[in-house]
Amino acid sequence: MINAIAELQPSEQRTALDSLAHEEVDGHRTLGVQSAAAQMHNIGDRMTELRAGATGVSLANLTLVAPGGAIDGEALAYLLPADLRGGGASGDAGSPLSRLGIFVNGAIELGDRDSTARRDGLDYTTVALTIGADYRITDDIVLGAAFGYADSDGDFDRGGGIEVESYSGQVFGLYYPLENLSIDVLAGTAWLDYDMRRRVTIPNTLSATARSDTDARQYYAGVGVTYDVPFEGATISPFGRLDFQRLEVDGFRERGASPANLDVDDQNVNSLTGALGVQASYPISTGFGILQPQLRAQWVHQFEDDAEAVNAFFVEDNASTRFNIRTESPDRNWIELGASLSLTTIGGFSAFVDYDGTFANDDLDRHRFTAGLRYQF
Repeated sequence: MINAIAELQPSEQRTALDSLAHEEVDGHRTLGVQSAAAQMHNIGDRMTELRAGATGVSLANLTLVAPGGAIDGEALAYLLPADLRGGGASGDAGSPLSRLGIFVNGAIELGDRDSTARRDGLDYTTVALTIGADYRITDDIVLGAAFGYADSDGDFDRGGGIEVESYSGQVFGLYYPLENLSIDVLAGTAWLDYDMRRRVTIPNTLSATARSDTDARQYYAGVGVTYDVPFEGATISPFGRLDFQRLEVDGFRERGASPANLDVDDQNVNSLTGALGVQASYPISTGFGILQPQLRAQWVHQFEDDAEAVNAFFVEDNASTRFNIRTESPDRNWIELGASLSLTTIGGFSAFVDYDGTFANDDLDRHRFTAGLRYQF
């Protein structure tokens, strides 16, 4: 195989060596990290709803137009579910079931990871579903749990692709130490199943697809702090958060592209991101409930997720001579912008749609669309 490459033209040699080097191995990292991020975002959307409930929706300046007349803000507050009224006394009304909420959030993420000298480019789509429940223990404390499923499908620029299925469990909580100050926490774990197809092309010698499958485990946690500032009927909320992920990918052995099949060692990926941002929301009364548009922006910094050297050797090499596959370091700083629209009805149902995108990132373009439903007993 090496002799065949040596006889090629320089441009063909580069193509052949790129296909042998397994620059697609970085796909495990990209899709693993993004799958967990989608679940964390779904839980984050849920806690945004809870945050509105914990502080109460300000209805003082609102009037709901209804058949037969109008309902002023003070009366309207008592028509909403107890957790959206605000104030200590309102949270105690009703049966214990009135403190229980169930929710379903779904997200679709479209991503484009750029090609570099060390990795193949990747276009991917992730679909994530999160189902959970939460309980308002006191007016200031909410605890919840959720189950998540995500499916990612990616295509490499040079051919081939990668598919990932993940199943996850999360616990989360929201606490108000002060009236306008909230602290949210979450922790989760996930099990991932990878299937990869890598195109191997050596002109006049080999054109094949190397296939592999492996498993991974993932652990993640996050904490955020938000301060709500009422302003002219709106709420301006500066926030900060810290999120950690660890991804442990088992080693794997390729098949189907002899003699270019590789045996690749385990991979361990750590990601630690910090974010500072601000969001603004404004409640609007309608004849069918309360609409609340929201805008947000945040700066994100990656502290970890450094490049690593993954050990590998050719399966048919009897000496098992190892070499390193170098992964790429991610961009350290980027901007995320988002917008959402939520609806809370008098009957206890609420729904939302949300957009979130990554900008000013040299490595990754990402756009996520989320929708969710919730019912308050």
